[in-house]
Amino acid sequence: MDVIEEFNRACLRGVTLALEACRAEAIRQSSGPYSQADLNRMDNPYARRHGRPLLDPATINVQSGQFRSAWAVSSVVMQLGQISGELRNDDFVADFMARGTRFMFARPIQRELEDYLAVEMESRIAAELERWGAQEYRL
Repeated sequence: MDVIEEFNRACLRGVTLALEACRAEAIRQSSGPYSQADLNRMDNPYARRHGRPLLDPATINVQSGQFRSAWAVSSVVMQLGQISGELRNDDFVADFMARGTRFMFARPIQRELEDYLAVEMESRIAAELERWGAQEYRL
C-alpha cells in the first residue's frame, strides 16, 4: 500500500472513531433520568408556558428508550478526497426535539453533539495520524 493510501486510511479510522464516540455521547445525553410521570409531577419543565426550560434542554430523558436507541453512524467513506459519515437519529420525535413545538421548547442536543464531535474529530484524527506516522518512520 502506498503512503497516500495509508494516510487516507488513518484519517478514515480517526473519523470513524470520532463518530462512534459521538454516538456514545448522544446515547449518554439521551439517557436522562426522568419518566413522563416524573415530568408531569414537575409541571412539564420543558413547556413553553414557563418562559424558559426549567431543566437542561440538551438532556433528553429516556422515556421509552426509542429515541435513545435510534442513534446510528452511517458508513464512513472517502470519495474524491473527501471523507463523509453521519450520526443520525431517525426516531419520529427527533424533528420535534430539534425544532420544538408550540408547547415544548426545542431541545438543542444537535448543537451539543456538533461541539462534541468537533473536539473528537480533531483529537481522534490527530491520534491516528500520529500512530500512522510513528509506524511509517519505523520502516
